[in-house]
Amino acid sequence: LPFYWAGYRQTTRYTYLLPDISDKEALWNDVNTNIRRNIQKAKKKYGLKVQRGMDVATFIAMNKQVYIRQGLKPYHLEILERLITTTIARDQGQIWAAFDADGQLHAAVFVIWQDDCAYYIAGSSNTQFRKSGGMALALWQAIGDVSQYTNTFDFEGSMVKGIEHFFREFGAKQMSYFSIYKGKINWIQRVLIKLKYLYSNK
Repeated sequence: LPFYWAGYRQTTRYTYLLPDISDKEALWNDVNTNIRRNIQKAKKKYGLKVQRGMDVATFIAMNKQVYIRQGLKPYHLEILERLITTTIARDQGQIWAAFDADGQLHAAVFVIWQDDCAYYIAGSSNTQFRKSGGMALALWQAIGDVSQYTNTFDFEGSMVKGIEHFFREFGAKQMSYFSIYKGKINWIQRVLIKLKYLYSNK
């Protein structure tokens, strides 16, 4: 409420959580058939294998292409690059990348973690191999690996329908959270907020 009085705005957003990633077999049983199929396809049909670590500049460049492909403006990539290098140096973050037998990169995901939770931060797939299942495989491997550091995995949500569907197929549970931001409000709204505040303090 004090944020609202100060001119901030609030909306409800959603993320998806795997509350317990300690039991990989139980996790697999909750994964949607489509994701299972993609993971198996990546392994058997395309022979993909996931490696921890890859060139950060290559990951950033591929991540940028995701936004360009969707006609969106990339966010501050220098911040993402700094986050990757810092968390890897502190052993609190890593990139998982799916490569085929010829060494071609299909997809990669960047995940960070702390004691109480791991967070999916960014990911991207090679335009040539978007249907290989590499993204699902890389993310599944990352979830399994970070279970040694924490018990919870947060997909960091998305209000984009297609991405939300992809996260949900991993068996993740929908969780709501507040997004509070400094919004532009007109002078009438400011007066009403001020009056409500003064009235409530009489």
